[in-house]
Amino acid sequence: MQSVWAMRPHAVLLIALAACETSHADPAPVAYDHQAMVRFHMREHYDMLGAIQHLVIRDDLYDVTVIARTIGNGLDEPGLERWKGQASLARSNARELAAAPNTDEACRRTARLAATCANCHIDARVGNMFGPPPPVPPDGKALDARMARHVWAADRLFEGVIGASDNAWLAGLDVLAQTPAPFSIVDADRIALAQRLQDLADSTRKHAAKDSSAERARAFGEILITCSACHTADRKPVK
Repeated sequence: MQSVWAMRPHAVLLIALAACETSHADPAPVAYDHQAMVRFHMREHYDMLGAIQHLVIRDDLYDVTVIARTIGNGLDEPGLERWKGQASLARSNARELAAAPNTDEACRRTARLAATCANCHIDARVGNMFGPPPPVPPDGKALDARMARHVWAADRLFEGVIGASDNAWLAGLDVLAQTPAPFSIVDADRIALAQRLQDLADSTRKHAAKDSSAERARAFGEILITCSACHTADRKPVK
């Protein structure tokens, strides 16, 4: 999908060309579809927050800060007047994320920002935000195969938080709880992190049906921290 940032210059050019072709008469007022505007801005925010999720796992705090500031410095958007207070809280949380002092705290604040979005979606009674997920990647002994399953699971957890989707949340936890650790016994640090990830997923899914959005965000933040610690470890995994 083309980036929304890449689309904007073309839109500006089209508006300028259209203005040159109009007469000097006052232009007729143009109506716009509120729902279309809301969907556009929500998709934009979803893409940005999804990018942040992957960036914190890679410990790329510079890009996290840039994107979080973009969200935090945004203006009130058309069609969202009813949720102005919640939108303001989301921007405040995004600014806090941009100021995170370290990766662990950035992971926690990423999850809290996603939960803030979820609370607005719940209030707006937005259901079925996501279509059917892609199939779970097949398991295998190779590192790439098992990491593909972790990526799939992390994306489902993200949908479970931001979309308040129980099905997505449980699907992600199930895969993380069942996928074996893909490291050699000599890589003790990563074995410990992989075991912690499995334990977190397993313990969380046992009471997932009773979790509030805040509790779900807390668990997601700890899972992101564990993923990030493993991905940024100094040692390379032994194949």
